[in-house]
Amino acid sequence: WFDPSNPVVKFSGSLRTDLFDWMLELEDRADMCLCCGTSLSGMNADRVARRPAKKSTKTPPAALGTVIINLQKTRSLDEYSVIRIWARLDDVFGMLAQKLKLDPIPQSFSPPSQVRTPDLFAVPYDPSSGLKVATLVGAPKLFHWNLSVGQSVKIAPKGASNAGCEGTVISRSEDGSRVVCPGFVCTKLLLL
Repeated sequence: WFDPSNPVVKFSGSLRTDLFDWMLELEDRADMCLCCGTSLSGMNADRVARRPAKKSTKTPPAALGTVIINLQKTRSLDEYSVIRIWARLDDVFGMLAQKLKLDPIPQSFSPPSQVRTPDLFAVPYDPSSGLKVATLVGAPKLFHWNLSVGQSVKIAPKGASNAGCEGTVISRSEDGSRVVCPGFVCTKLLLL
């Protein structure tokens, strides 16, 4: 939820125009879509899976179609998928890795996410642009995001409806969530 290069837009929100245009382009160009762990519950982005699914039902097929892997029934795409797998992603990709003779990732593997204090997080984003550092030449590997009480933070990337807004962390609960107040509105950040 805190990924500044890929913000979650609530149902009541609106998408950035450039990202919406990009999604429409992907919808038009997609020949196949692999949906992993999503119930395709009616979000606008579901169209990227819906289009190749519907195109694959034509005679002759106009696309390779949509493959869905998850445990839940989707809202309307199960019947149109060319392959539908009802299983946990770990199980499916574990079997695929075995079939491809790939070395599995050790169960103890977890990417570094926190730097020794409960209020300092190592995140792979450039603080000025909000872009993942892997896309920036010469950028440092990780940015340390300080979410201690009293710290000022920018809560929105450029292009978002509240771009440039800054807030102050006013509290931290035992579960790790923070309350950030930009002006007179408070927002709860839940860090998993």
